Amino acid sequence: MKALAFNDQMAFIAGPPNVNDAISFAHPLSFHQVALGSVHQSNNVKEQQKLADMGNRMLLLLQENKLNALVEKVISLDEVPAALDELATHRVKGKIVAAIDK
Repeated sequence: MKALAFNDQMAFIAGPPNVNDAISFAHPLSFHQVALGSVHQSNNVKEQQKLADMGNRMLLLLQENKLNALVEKVISLDEVPAALDELATHRVKGKIVAAIDK
């Protein structure tokens, strides 16, 4: 948290970090939540299509090596429970990807 510049931003997926020790008046924190899952639960087809288009554009950028997905490790499905524990305790810096064999 101390590495963030004034008015800087941090995104997190597996729950917010523990910021109890980082809260101070000298370096105040502000959290803003974006819930993309709500679009899937709505009946708004236009917004659902926009979300699908964004996902497709991101996949294209990944295929063209224009995005770094920050994959830390690739695991088997059997390793998913242990990986979820790692995510819950914030011991992972990148993404954990479960490979699904066909």
